[in-house]
Amino acid sequence: MNKKYVITGPLRDNREIFKNSNDKTTTVTGYITEIEKNVLLKNCRVFLFPSIYEGFGMPIVEALIFGKKIVTTKMGSIVEVSNNKAEYVNDPFDISEWKRKIMKVEKEGLSLSKHSQNYFENKFSLKKIINQYFEVFNLLHKS
Repeated sequence: MNKKYVITGPLRDNREIFKNSNDKTTTVTGYITEIEKNVLLKNCRVFLFPSIYEGFGMPIVEALIFGKKIVTTKMGSIVEVSNNKAEYVNDPFDISEWKRKIMKVEKEGLSLSKHSQNYFENKFSLKKIINQYFEVFNLLHKS
C-alpha cells in the first residue's frame, strides 16, 4: 500500500521548505475548511499531532470522535484531553521516536471503540459547551 501524507495548518516560516520539496507522497495544504478537515479525518489511517505547546488540543478530540489512531506529544493539556487514548511521544523533536510510535500504532492499532467515540463526542459537543456557558451566565445573572 502506498502511503500518502497530508500536512495542514498554518505554514508560518516553513513555506520554502515544503515548496522546494520533491516528495511526491506528501501534500501540504496550508489552511483547510471544516469540510476538508472532516474528510481528511474520516479517511486517515493515523492522525499525527506534533504540538510542542497546546492550550487544549481540539484537533485531537475531533480525531478521537472519528475513532482514529493518534500519535501526539505530552505537551500542555494533550494527555488530559485525549484521556490516554493516544500514543505519546516523549520528545517532540526526536524523529526516531516519532517513527517508532507511528510504526507501533500502525502495527498494533489504537482505534477507539464506538463507546469511546461517543464519550468524546458527548463530552465536547458544541451543544454541551454552549449549555455550560449558559449555566455560567445564569449563575452570574443571579448573583
